[in-house]
Amino acid sequence: MKKMLAFCLTIAAAVSFSACGGYGGSSASTEASKTASTAAEEGSTETDASSSAASEDPYPDLDHYTMKFANWFGEDHPQNQALTKLAADVEEKSGGHLKIELYPNSQLGSEDVYIDSIREGTVEMACHGTMMAEYCPGINVAECPFLFDSWEHAQATLGGEIGQEITKDLPEKGGVRCLAWTANGFRVVSSSKQTQSVEDLVGQRIRIPTTPLYVKTFSALGVNPVSMTLSETYTAMETNVVDGQDNPYATDRASAFYEVQKYILETNHMFSPVEWCINEAYYQNLPDELKEVLSSCVKDAADYEWQLAIESEQEDKKFLQEQGMTVTECTDDMRKQMIDKVTAGGVYDWLYGEYPGTEQLADEIRNYQKS
Repeated sequence: MKKMLAFCLTIAAAVSFSACGGYGGSSASTEASKTASTAAEEGSTETDASSSAASEDPYPDLDHYTMKFANWFGEDHPQNQALTKLAADVEEKSGGHLKIELYPNSQLGSEDVYIDSIREGTVEMACHGTMMAEYCPGINVAECPFLFDSWEHAQATLGGEIGQEITKDLPEKGGVRCLAWTANGFRVVSSSKQTQSVEDLVGQRIRIPTTPLYVKTFSALGVNPVSMTLSETYTAMETNVVDGQDNPYATDRASAFYEVQKYILETNHMFSPVEWCINEAYYQNLPDELKEVLSSCVKDAADYEWQLAIESEQEDKKFLQEQGMTVTECTDDMRKQMIDKVTAGGVYDWLYGEYPGTEQLADEIRNYQKS
């Protein structure tokens, strides 16, 4: 009997141990096992997250760089739409090691002011027009009157080898590097006075950029040119200091010039490019990996800007007409009248004489699409 009782107790203990040993029971042993398992899983998750975070940084050994990018365009202008893309792409592809802060609407001064800033390195990047011709004379050829026949002509030449040739000496002589040629667009003339023919331009006070080539060109057309920065232009027209101004459609829209102007003569007298530049010393100080990121992102954003500028021209023109502006398209005869006036006024002779090498560059551009 005692042997039988001992055997039964042994069997019961074995069953009890088996039930508590991890087959779904609710004992302290089971909970301890669950806790250990959970801790192991959480530890594994934390390790994976840490490993993933480390792998997301493509350049863990590089420093971080932040660049200020100055420009004079309105925030809705194709330039700033493309620059917004550039800033986002650069930060993403560099893993946050390279950032661009945008300063539109002349927040860091007008172009003539921040030219000095970028050369001195207090501003790292900026949009520039032909004002850089002081240090790189060939740049002036880009706004030679009636040089380009189409958007495609401008993009193919300025965005290719000819554009590179024009700016090749800029790092040495100007202290800045041109990363890309982009577009402002073909310029038209707006006015508060009736302006529907070449003759209507004669005697009008038209605001122009502060560059000699514009003064020569508009003087030859019989205009009284008034040089001032873009940021001053709206008020000058509103207060009748000037009758009108010249700019591409995109700028007329983004700057709300339709509020103080009634007429547009679609002269397309010049094509205005925009160079995206960077301080040369700053650029050389960037690690090669970040230079490659910047170069790749700039190319994509510049192509995007050309696309936006081309697509927006007709949209902007329609918008301005919907705001009540009267747009007159120039005929071939009107274009010939303007070219004859500019030629007779000695504009081309002055340009080629004042800026050596521009005549050859102009010929290369004119003949490009014929080859």
